[in-house]
This record gives sequence, structure tokens and C-alpha cells, in this order.
Amino acid sequence: DEPLRRNLMGTYTLSEGYGDALYKKAQVVRKKVQSQMQEVLSHGGGKGFDLLLTPTAPTPAYQADRALEDPLQMYLGDVMTVNVNL
Repeated sequence: DEPLRRNLMGTYTLSEGYGDALYKKAQVVRKKVQSQMQEVLSHGGGKGFDLLLTPTAPTPAYQADRALEDPLQMYLGDVMTVNVNL
């Protein structure tokens, strides 16, 4: 159900004509976050860093039978995966 829900949300967004504007804004933000992270990892206030440890989820794991009760919480959980995907 969750992959279908996300697919439908993306399809709806693109079909409403917001796709190009959202994509361009997302790319600007992505580039900014990426450059800031690169700056911190390469210079780090005089110290270079080889590793950045961050949480991968804001909550403990969902119980198997309750994972889809609150889809919004699942989407919010994706926020912690942004750095990995850059």
C-alpha cells in the first residue's frame, strides 16, 4: 500500500503542473545542503571530518502490524534519510 500511495502522490503532483517548479526548487535546496555538508566534511572549522553520524529515524521501529496506521509519521521518518541520499 505504501509504495502505491507514494506513487500516486507523485503522479498527482506532476499532473497538476507543479512538477517543474517543485523539481527546480528541490534541486536548489539539494545543492545548497550538499555544498554545506561538503564544506563541513572537508574543512570542519580547521579540522577535516571523515565521517558524519546522524540518526536514520526519529522514532523507534514501527510494530509490524501498526506501521501504516499513520502515514504522515512514516513520511516524517524519511526526513532523516536525506543526508544519505545526497
